[in-house]
Amino acid sequence: MSNQSHKELQKAFAAHIRNPRRYPKPEGIDEQRMQVYRDLFFNNISSLIKQTFPVLATLYHPGEWSKLIRSFYQKQHNTTPYFTEIAGEFLQFLKDGHSDNTRPFLYELAHYEWLELSVEKDPRQVQFGEIKTQHLLTHVPLISPLVCAHSYHFPVHQIGRIISHNHRKTRVTCWYG
Repeated sequence: MSNQSHKELQKAFAAHIRNPRRYPKPEGIDEQRMQVYRDLFFNNISSLIKQTFPVLATLYHPGEWSKLIRSFYQKQHNTTPYFTEIAGEFLQFLKDGHSDNTRPFLYELAHYEWLELSVEKDPRQVQFGEIKTQHLLTHVPLISPLVCAHSYHFPVHQIGRIISHNHRKTRVTCWYG
């Protein structure tokens, strides 16, 4: 097989895995084997995104989540082969074109969850020594280089708790007095 035909096969293979309804399976590949690759790809991407955005994932029924993940890898032309950077690409996908009128806070929640992971995984982890009470007024405070401030329109740090409480019925009483 020539180098060019190998590249064409790889492109066709990848296109089919991303969107099997739009792109046909490359010739000469057994359907069962192709299904293994489709499932493997979907499950890996879904699992990776679910681990990075656990609260976001809980807001979706399994079928909705699958649809969102499929939409992500069908529409977003990822520029990285690194698993650690795919979460950032998913975040960009949400920012650029995925709107959800029932969840207007979606991008901000995803950004908050991505930011938590980004700070946790930052290689510049800083170890501060013990702070002694008498030093609070006599020493210059140090701020971690990992500090970052963001402002959100929604209370994204509480969304998981808010959603989990919605399992109970809400009762409202109104009166005029």
